[in-house]
Amino acid sequence: MREWLSQLPVIGRLFTVPVPEERQIEPPSNPQLNAERARSRQLSEELEQLREKATRLDEQVRELEARGAANESKIQALEEMLADPDRAQNAIVYYQLREIWFACHRELVNLVKELSRHMEQEERQQMLARYRQEQEREATELERSLEDLAAEQEEIEQRRRKLQEELSRSQRIWHYFKRKRLTETLAGIADELKPVDAQMSDLRNRIREVQGREPPTFIGLSVEGRRQVNLAAIALAQYLYLRFRKDSIADMARSARRKPVHEAYFGPTDECLKIMRQIREVEGRWRSDRERPEKVRRRARYLAGMVKYKEAKQTAPDMKSMDHLQPSISAEGSEVVGDSTPLPVNVLEWDLWDLREAMLGAPPAAVEEKLDADQ
Repeated sequence: MREWLSQLPVIGRLFTVPVPEERQIEPPSNPQLNAERARSRQLSEELEQLREKATRLDEQVRELEARGAANESKIQALEEMLADPDRAQNAIVYYQLREIWFACHRELVNLVKELSRHMEQEERQQMLARYRQEQEREATELERSLEDLAAEQEEIEQRRRKLQEELSRSQRIWHYFKRKRLTETLAGIADELKPVDAQMSDLRNRIREVQGREPPTFIGLSVEGRRQVNLAAIALAQYLYLRFRKDSIADMARSARRKPVHEAYFGPTDECLKIMRQIREVEGRWRSDRERPEKVRRRARYLAGMVKYKEAKQTAPDMKSMDHLQPSISAEGSEVVGDSTPLPVNVLEWDLWDLREAMLGAPPAAVEEKLDADQ
């Protein structure tokens, strides 16, 4: 009957029996099961990491196998080349030219290292000198302020001593009101001295803090310093090209740097022997040139007035500003009138002697931030 009445419209709602919602029963906590689940998740993550590592190792193995196959091919080609007397001489010339290339590269690297060390010492000393000057200036200003306060304090002290002397002379009974006035004035002077004493104490503390302050740490060579080092490297690269330009030794060395040995051909045996003699002669003249440092410095000074930079923080000059190489530079660092015309040789664009690898790049972010702060 109740179920039949609950189905009637409107009235049926009065006879509807509310059904309680089913409560979600939480399972009891199981520490051992939770630990096993956490361990399972950890093992899954470690397994995924091991799979990624195995994939990387497989890629490295394939890369090494490809390199090994390429090296085997090169060795086989070199063996075939050495087996032929004419081609064997070409291989000897090839490796001698490559040694010229890498010897010049070592010269560039050594120059950059040595010059960078000197430039860093110079900039470190300049930074320390500027810091000491600023420290001395700040301490001098504080001491001047302290002297002004000391003079003001002495003036107040003189006024107090005069009032105290006048008070000591005013001890008669009829001086009562005068003593009262003098006492009040002396109390005001004492209050006037308190802030002066506090300021003097603060200035003394600041002077001690300034004088005991440690200089900042040198964080690296500046953009200008890096530019000077790189210009010296470019000047040396140009100098080396001019030294090995005779008999096209520099051009042949560049060709040997860019192609494998089995593709090298410099001519028959007699021609190869001739090239080897030329290499020894040019290398001997290069290594015995006592004026090389001065010639490189002179060329670097000349380049400093010629090259351009696209950006303020760029350490390598714009390649377009180096399209030509001046064969001879005067002692003042300018072009010599009457010498041969400039050569269409851009050592930076050609990356001669692996020049770009030896040059200094942009300074670290900390140096750039300091430069921005100084500007």
